[in-house]
Amino acid sequence: MAVTDLSKLLKSEEIRKVLRAPNRKINRAVAKKNPLKNVRALLQLNPYAGVEKKNAELVSSKRLREKAAAAAKKAGKKPAANPMAKRAAAVAKKGGKGKKK
Repeated sequence: MAVTDLSKLLKSEEIRKVLRAPNRKINRAVAKKNPLKNVRALLQLNPYAGVEKKNAELVSSKRLREKAAAAAKKAGKKPAANPMAKRAAAVAKKGGKGKKK
């Protein structure tokens, strides 16, 4: 056996029985999302987080209204119905939020 026929050896039935099947499936890595920035990722980890966020937003707006009413009372003016209305009007007058001129 001076010259071995490698391709014939590898194709032989005895060797093919011993070898395992090639792994053709490709596993791709999934990019991990930051739950502090991504709401969907946060809700998967903590479904109650949506309720907490909504409650925090409502409490914040309530406190803002109370603060504006107290400031108006101190100044002797009638409290505004929506304290954010003045700010929204100012932003609209400027030309929108975040627009560059």
